[in-house]
Amino acid sequence: MQVSIFLLCYNEELMLPNTLKHYKTRFPNASITIFDNYSTDRSVEIAKAAGCRVIKYDSKEQQDEKLLIWVRSHLWKDFVEKGWVIMCDMDEWLDATEEDLKAEEAKGTTILMTQGVNMVGESKVADYSDIDLFEIKKGYLDDNMSKRICFQYPAISMEFWYGAHKCFPQGRIQYSQKTYFLKHYDFLGPEYLVAKHKRRYERNEVSRMNGINQHYMNEREKSLQIYQAALSKAAML
Repeated sequence: MQVSIFLLCYNEELMLPNTLKHYKTRFPNASITIFDNYSTDRSVEIAKAAGCRVIKYDSKEQQDEKLLIWVRSHLWKDFVEKGWVIMCDMDEWLDATEEDLKAEEAKGTTILMTQGVNMVGESKVADYSDIDLFEIKKGYLDDNMSKRICFQYPAISMEFWYGAHKCFPQGRIQYSQKTYFLKHYDFLGPEYLVAKHKRRYERNEVSRMNGINQHYMNEREKSLQIYQAALSKAAML
């Protein structure tokens, strides 16, 4: 059974080692490809040292959501003949294993059903170096993050929409009876969220003009309010 994992990346030197640890532990025989948007930090170095394939794509220093529709829906096809595909953002961890996919394949499943979970950490620093992501146990369910990121190809050709929050699968559609958690590591701490929003705001000028990614902002107090709202909803999972 072949599993091919594709991770979107721009300056993810902090998250990347954690995400690779998660997926390499759960899918030890998978191939992992990093779709890198010309990172300026150590992301590419880290990925190559971990044995990942790195494919670069250029979006002129913007988080171009229209281009990302194509990347999520089509770019990975150049590197997969058949098998399970996991196409996700760097901060999205699918709570499944190779054994799960083998069992689903035996049942004829072609798309995993997921339940999005926003994981909430309580780091005090922007680089979240004071917490262990694998020890975060608090979070809350978020249907908007219930993405169909894991599917079989060529049985399924997945057409994603902005942010992959919506999708339009084509082919032999059979959803898994079991629902798997898709953990989203966005709310790691107040200072982290403020810094992330500021970085994303600077790279989303074009998207904002098109009415996309309005949630990224360069206003500290609003970002802090968003984090506090997430923290107030979080419970032990």
